[in-house]
Amino acid sequence: MINKINKPKKFASQLISDMKNDRGITFKYIDEELAVEYLASINNYLRTAAYRKNYQKYQTGSKKGKYLNLDFSYLIELSVLDMHYRFLVQKMCSDIEHSMCVKLIHDIEKDATTDGYDLVKTFLNRYPREVQKIQGTIALPHTRNLLRKYFTIQTTSNGYHRITNYDDCPVWVLMELLSFGSIINFYLDYYDSRRQAHIPKEVLNLVRSLRNAAAHNNCILSDLNSGTTVAPQAIIDYVKNIEGITKSS
Repeated sequence: MINKINKPKKFASQLISDMKNDRGITFKYIDEELAVEYLASINNYLRTAAYRKNYQKYQTGSKKGKYLNLDFSYLIELSVLDMHYRFLVQKMCSDIEHSMCVKLIHDIEKDATTDGYDLVKTFLNRYPREVQKIQGTIALPHTRNLLRKYFTIQTTSNGYHRITNYDDCPVWVLMELLSFGSIINFYLDYYDSRRQAHIPKEVLNLVRSLRNAAAHNNCILSDLNSGTTVAPQAIIDYVKNIEGITKSS
């Protein structure tokens, strides 16, 4: 119940006053009235103030605990940059997902040990929750037709749809039905079972996390301080081998 006491509901004008007087945030490059309008109509306080973590605070003196050289306009600018970054991340992650699926299907087509149907059965038997997730997409226009064509579906008296058999579903159809996280699991299972080289799991999990953060509109650039994130070793090694990259770069 401490938050109810220490962080009560406030008007945008009160939040601006707190930022100025209690946190030392300046308003040199934006009028306070415009800042109030910004918090009321464009972006809320929690999301805007999140970017303050990128700035240092006074450690001693009368201003101890207040922000050093932080203007409200900087928070707005970081918010805008973060928006564009999220758009870019979503596109990049979608491209990675598409490339993974294309490669998977291509390699499976050349794989004489599978007909493309047995892999689906093995995967869905191993991950029964995936069947439930696929069932939940039957009302969607694109997946509805695929489900009715490649799965055996039982409709109960109360209108609930249940997949009772998936032996007739090939992997190239399954790829259209799985989430990105599930595609990663399928990708890793396939290449690990064949002992073939593939994108490392830790890299794929990072891509998934970025995609999820961008898709859920999280403030990705809210904390860029040193040590807040550590790249997987596979990425570090790859970057080190890029021509022109040095330790001082």
